[in-house]
Amino acid sequence: MSKRFNLMLGVMLLLWMTVGGFASNVSEGVNSPNGKVRIDFILKNGSPYYNVFYENKPIIQDSSLGFHLKDGKPLCKGFKILDTIRNSVNEAWKPIWGERDVIKDHYNQLIVKLEEVKPPYRQMNLVFRAYNEGIAFRYVLPRQKNLDDFIITSEDTQFRFAGNYTAWWQPGNYDSVYEESYNVTPLEKILLKVNMPVTIKVNEHLYVCLTEAALTDYADALLSPISSKEHLFKIDLVPWPDGVIKVIASTPHSTPWRVMIIGNRAGALIEQDYLILNLNEPCVLKDTSWIKPGKLTGVWWGYHTRRYGPWAATTERVKKFIDFASRHGIHKLIVEGWTAEGWSCWSNQNFTTPSEYLDLREIMNYGKKHGVRFLMWMETGGNYESLIRQFDKAIELYEKWGAFGIMVGWAGSTKPHNHHDQFMVNLYHKIVKKAAAHHLTVIFHEAYKPTGLRRTYPNWVSREAVQGMEYSAWSWENTAKHMVILPFVRNVAGPMNYTPGVFDPAIKGNIHRVESTVARQLAMYVVYFDPQQRVVGFPENCEAAPSFEFIDHVPTTWDDTKVLNGKIGDYITIARREGNEWYVGSMTDKNARVLEIPLSFLDAGQYVAHIYTDSIDAHYLKNPKPVDINRFIVDSHDVIIASLAPGGGQAIRLVPATAEDIKKCPVYKQPICEISNLSVPDKVKAGELFTVGAEIKNMGSMVSGREINLYVDGKLIDSKVVRLASEEKKRVSFIIRLYRHGSHEITICDSQAKGVAVKARPATFEYNKLILYPVGNIGDNLIDVIIDIKNTGSYKGNELVKLYVNGKTVDSKEITLEPGTSKRLIFHYKIEKKGIYEFKVGNLSRKINWRW
Repeated sequence: MSKRFNLMLGVMLLLWMTVGGFASNVSEGVNSPNGKVRIDFILKNGSPYYNVFYENKPIIQDSSLGFHLKDGKPLCKGFKILDTIRNSVNEAWKPIWGERDVIKDHYNQLIVKLEEVKPPYRQMNLVFRAYNEGIAFRYVLPRQKNLDDFIITSEDTQFRFAGNYTAWWQPGNYDSVYEESYNVTPLEKILLKVNMPVTIKVNEHLYVCLTEAALTDYADALLSPISSKEHLFKIDLVPWPDGVIKVIASTPHSTPWRVMIIGNRAGALIEQDYLILNLNEPCVLKDTSWIKPGKLTGVWWGYHTRRYGPWAATTERVKKFIDFASRHGIHKLIVEGWTAEGWSCWSNQNFTTPSEYLDLREIMNYGKKHGVRFLMWMETGGNYESLIRQFDKAIELYEKWGAFGIMVGWAGSTKPHNHHDQFMVNLYHKIVKKAAAHHLTVIFHEAYKPTGLRRTYPNWVSREAVQGMEYSAWSWENTAKHMVILPFVRNVAGPMNYTPGVFDPAIKGNIHRVESTVARQLAMYVVYFDPQQRVVGFPENCEAAPSFEFIDHVPTTWDDTKVLNGKIGDYITIARREGNEWYVGSMTDKNARVLEIPLSFLDAGQYVAHIYTDSIDAHYLKNPKPVDINRFIVDSHDVIIASLAPGGGQAIRLVPATAEDIKKCPVYKQPICEISNLSVPDKVKAGELFTVGAEIKNMGSMVSGREINLYVDGKLIDSKVVRLASEEKKRVSFIIRLYRHGSHEITICDSQAKGVAVKARPATFEYNKLILYPVGNIGDNLIDVIIDIKNTGSYKGNELVKLYVNGKTVDSKEITLEPGTSKRLIFHYKIEKKGIYEFKVGNLSRKINWRW
């Protein structure tokens, strides 16, 4: 064989590997318009993978793609690239309603067309989009001879994160209704199925929200961990009743988009949540004039707090709520429990027959006279078959009665189906489409996450899929911290029917309570997005609060949204605009905080700032109701101070000022909290507790506050937030101790430093927190004795630590500690028989009555 022939054969073989077969590694990538975001596709030995980068930093590395099918080989290997198609889109569109009036849709797209190199030569297309706001990709199975009807048993999409990042995640399962509490852990600690969205902190300047978009004719997706060491997860689809089948479909078929919103700060995820909408089809409804978002009220809170009982929906009570709604421009009312079965029997509801306690015709007519329309409650208790049988007739009647919408609940088992398998997802969509034909909006409770279909069907206004306010009426789960996680995770996916507006957080006669001040309840109307936001409080409580005027004015849809402050689970400030008015909401966790709110987002000119702030003595557990109301003239150069009580908040309404306003209202002056009279002792002993203090005075005309920082030799040692009323003076103090002998400089905030002389002291050992902890199994009679020891002297020293049991030395350990350092020691002891035992270490002792 000639050399020339061998060369030609080699060239042909190489061509076959790269075109007709597959190369060992073929890569294609697409960058975002601004060049910061990139998604790469890799065909590695015939198997598809992808990577995601932000500013060339990897976020996702070598993550596999594909499917397993019930009848047929997996669609995850043995591919070659048939073709690649690139295109760009840069356009804008106007939503029917939302968080902004115009949405920009700007991306670069890469379509990779794959075909198997061996029979049956099935084809699979991968569509990748790179936005400035993140990335998205989906599978498209085109119409083809060798793949017509198919059944997916698993989607093999993986997410291999490049590091052990911090995640805010909600545990889930195939029957989850998305109402679990959120955890915050490193990725390697996630050992359970997880509901999306999941928010991930890569570093201080990079955050990611992982979710899905355009979920149609497919199963809802969770994430399941594969390898904690590799921080590797995969898509886990909710199965059909047999537990094996995930999706039944025919070609052509497109999957939902797998989406990563990417931002350089936590608040950017909220500002960029429209990426999910951009991945859905435009509105298909020809007439949307009948879709009118707005506030909603009703008897719901009375059920959960047990104030009204199971038959809350009486003619007399509903009329009172209609009167309340009418007085406050609330044109929507939901009457949960209106049916013959009421609130007590959910799974066998009659959706067209009212209870004996409610004259439906009378309240419908009464509502019409007062400009109040009805959202019809359709609770299934999970009995979807009953809903299907009655649905067409019911919504025809609702339209005839003049109702504006329906709320469908799934509070119960939907067996044999899981809550959100492909069948149930498709049922949701049938309900929304049929409701649109009868000019009815839809809210779902016990629902799966939003995926942006509100763009296509804007009558799908909201859904629950959240551990909301109701949990405060019968559990301790809905914590102050949980409430400040929600905006950065769940609410990023879409509208959230959280149901705020409680004006008696203590809940009379209930052992549970709402972990919120009233000012924070006001802030929720800005922070939480829901176009049909509820006002759940009792009318008498609402109208007794002067601050309820904020709810009179606050809208439920917006023309612009900005996140001004934000740390997930700690605090948040969001500003939203409707027309020429701005509204600002700030919330904190259980800790008091002081936040600065720059008004640079305002247009030129002066505004009246209506400010609703936690009163000086407000506290989410001790005193949640008091709210201070102030009105000032402000402009875009001002910075408003939000002084938030523990579990508190602040709400602001900013309205263009009239000439009359400028005459009547004082000009806002940023409150200044001055520090004076720093007190520091001249001399102390090393390791000795002593007090450092100073006076702080609020020089402003409203409640304010300041973070008070204590520095020793220029190093921050401690801090606390102090809140003060107007012109109030307080003494703030810190109890500290120093270990290094010699001279030290102490200062509080920007006060002038003062010196303290620390006198040397030999190594001195302080014993703390003696803990007795049974270990092992019953019968082992093992106990751990745990003690913390600290060297409070100014020199390094040794200590022989002895364990005494009933006065006898049974064990000892020697330790060496540097000045000011601590160490925890654990003694293991086996108890021989039942009885009372006294354990002592150093000067600490504890007794235990051993019964094992």
